[in-house]
Amino acid sequence: MVKIMDYTNVLVGLGAAVFGGVATKFLDRFMPSADKKIDAEAQLREELWAELKNLKVRVIELEKQSTEWREKYFELLEKYGRLELDYKFTMTKYEEMEMSMFKMRQNIQVDILNKEVAKNVDKKKALTDKGQGFSC
Repeated sequence: MVKIMDYTNVLVGLGAAVFGGVATKFLDRFMPSADKKIDAEAQLREELWAELKNLKVRVIELEKQSTEWREKYFELLEKYGRLELDYKFTMTKYEEMEMSMFKMRQNIQVDILNKEVAKNVDKKKALTDKGQGFSC
Protein backbone atom coordinates (compact mmCIF):
# COMPACT_ATOMS: atom_id res chain seq x y z
CA MET A 1 0.00 0.00 0.00
CA VAL A 2 2.77 2.25 0.37
CA LYS A 3 3.27 2.28 -3.31
CA ILE A 4 -0.23 3.56 -4.09
CA MET A 5 0.11 6.34 -1.58
CA ASP A 6 3.38 7.35 -3.07
CA TYR A 7 1.86 7.62 -6.53
CA THR A 8 -1.08 9.57 -5.18
CA ASN A 9 1.24 12.10 -3.59
CA VAL A 10 3.15 12.39 -6.83
CA LEU A 11 -0.04 12.88 -8.85
CA VAL A 12 -1.32 15.45 -6.37
CA GLY A 13 2.03 17.23 -6.52
CA LEU A 14 2.01 17.23 -10.35
CA GLY A 15 -1.59 18.44 -10.43
CA ALA A 16 -0.78 21.21 -7.98
CA ALA A 17 2.25 22.25 -10.05
CA VAL A 18 0.22 22.33 -13.28
CA PHE A 19 -2.65 24.20 -11.60
CA GLY A 20 -0.19 26.63 -9.99
CA GLY A 21 1.50 27.33 -13.35
CA VAL A 22 -1.84 27.88 -15.10
CA ALA A 23 -3.04 30.09 -12.26
CA THR A 24 0.19 32.12 -12.39
CA LYS A 25 -0.14 32.68 -16.15
CA PHE A 26 -3.78 33.61 -15.72
CA LEU A 27 -2.95 36.14 -13.02
CA ASP A 28 -0.04 37.55 -15.08
CA ARG A 29 -2.31 38.09 -18.03
CA PHE A 30 -5.02 39.92 -16.14
CA MET A 31 -2.94 41.46 -13.35
CA PRO A 32 0.27 42.87 -14.73
CA SER A 33 3.19 42.62 -12.42
CA ALA A 34 5.28 45.51 -11.19
CA ASP A 35 8.06 44.56 -13.63
CA LYS A 36 5.71 44.86 -16.59
CA LYS A 37 4.44 48.19 -15.28
CA ILE A 38 8.00 49.42 -14.92
CA ASP A 39 8.82 48.24 -18.44
CA ALA A 40 5.73 49.96 -19.85
CA GLU A 41 6.59 53.17 -17.97
CA ALA A 42 10.17 53.01 -19.24
CA GLN A 43 8.93 52.55 -22.78
CA LEU A 44 6.56 55.52 -22.42
CA ARG A 45 9.38 57.60 -20.95
CA GLU A 46 11.64 56.75 -23.90
CA GLU A 47 8.86 57.66 -26.33
CA LEU A 48 8.36 60.98 -24.56
CA TRP A 49 12.09 61.74 -24.66
CA ALA A 50 12.17 60.93 -28.39
CA GLU A 51 9.17 63.20 -28.94
CA LEU A 52 10.83 65.93 -26.87
CA LYS A 53 13.99 65.68 -28.99
CA ASN A 54 11.89 65.90 -32.17
CA LEU A 55 10.12 68.95 -30.80
CA LYS A 56 13.43 70.61 -29.92
CA VAL A 57 14.65 70.03 -33.48
CA ARG A 58 11.39 71.49 -34.80
CA VAL A 59 11.74 74.54 -32.54
CA ILE A 60 15.28 75.12 -33.85
CA GLU A 61 14.00 74.87 -37.45
CA LEU A 62 11.19 77.31 -36.72
CA GLU A 63 13.60 79.74 -35.05
CA LYS A 64 15.80 79.64 -38.16
CA GLN A 65 12.78 80.27 -40.39
CA SER A 66 11.65 83.08 -38.10
CA THR A 67 15.09 84.67 -38.29
CA GLU A 68 15.11 84.42 -42.09
CA TRP A 69 11.66 85.99 -42.36
CA ARG A 70 12.62 88.72 -39.87
CA GLU A 71 15.70 89.56 -41.98
CA LYS A 72 13.59 89.63 -45.15
CA TYR A 73 11.06 91.88 -43.42
CA PHE A 74 13.69 94.38 -42.34
CA GLU A 75 15.29 94.33 -45.80
CA LEU A 76 11.93 95.11 -47.37
CA LEU A 77 11.23 97.76 -44.75
CA GLU A 78 14.56 99.41 -45.55
CA LYS A 79 13.86 99.26 -49.30
CA TYR A 80 10.40 100.71 -48.72
CA GLY A 81 11.91 103.52 -46.67
CA ARG A 82 14.41 104.31 -49.41
CA LEU A 83 11.69 104.20 -52.07
CA GLU A 84 9.48 106.46 -50.00
CA LEU A 85 12.32 108.96 -49.62
CA ASP A 86 13.06 108.76 -53.36
CA TYR A 87 9.38 109.30 -54.10
CA LYS A 88 9.16 112.33 -51.79
CA PHE A 89 12.36 113.77 -53.25
CA THR A 90 11.08 113.24 -56.79
CA MET A 91 7.70 114.76 -55.96
CA THR A 92 9.43 117.77 -54.40
CA LYS A 93 11.56 118.23 -57.52
CA TYR A 94 8.47 117.80 -59.70
CA GLU A 95 6.58 120.43 -57.71
CA GLU A 96 9.56 122.78 -57.93
CA MET A 97 9.76 122.25 -61.70
CA GLU A 98 6.02 122.75 -62.03
CA MET A 99 6.25 125.96 -60.01
CA SER A 100 9.15 127.24 -62.09
CA MET A 101 7.26 126.33 -65.29
CA PHE A 102 4.25 128.25 -63.94
CA LYS A 103 6.44 131.25 -63.17
CA MET A 104 8.02 131.01 -66.62
CA ARG A 105 4.56 130.96 -68.24
CA GLN A 106 3.57 133.97 -66.15
CA ASN A 107 6.75 135.78 -67.14
CA ILE A 108 6.15 134.93 -70.79
CA GLN A 109 2.56 136.14 -70.55
CA VAL A 110 3.72 139.31 -68.81
CA ASP A 111 6.37 139.82 -71.51
CA ILE A 112 3.78 139.31 -74.24
CA LEU A 113 1.40 141.75 -72.55
CA ASN A 114 4.23 144.25 -72.07
CA LYS A 115 5.11 143.98 -75.76
CA GLU A 116 1.46 144.43 -76.76
CA VAL A 117 1.17 147.40 -74.43
CA ALA A 118 4.40 148.81 -75.84
CA LYS A 119 3.08 148.34 -79.39
CA ASN A 120 -0.20 150.01 -78.46
CA VAL A 121 1.69 152.84 -76.78
CA ASP A 122 3.88 153.19 -79.88
CA LYS A 123 0.83 153.20 -82.14
CA LYS A 124 -0.91 155.72 -79.95
CA LYS A 125 2.21 157.85 -79.88
CA ALA A 126 2.57 157.58 -83.62
CA LEU A 127 -1.05 158.53 -84.10
CA THR A 128 -0.79 161.46 -81.70
CA ASP A 129 2.39 162.58 -83.42
CA LYS A 130 0.56 162.66 -86.72
CA GLY A 131 -2.34 164.43 -85.18
CA GLN A 132 -4.77 161.71 -85.95
CA GLY A 133 -5.29 160.47 -82.43
CA PHE A 134 -7.72 161.50 -79.84
CA SER A 135 -6.46 163.80 -77.22
CA CYS A 136 -7.55 163.78 -73.69
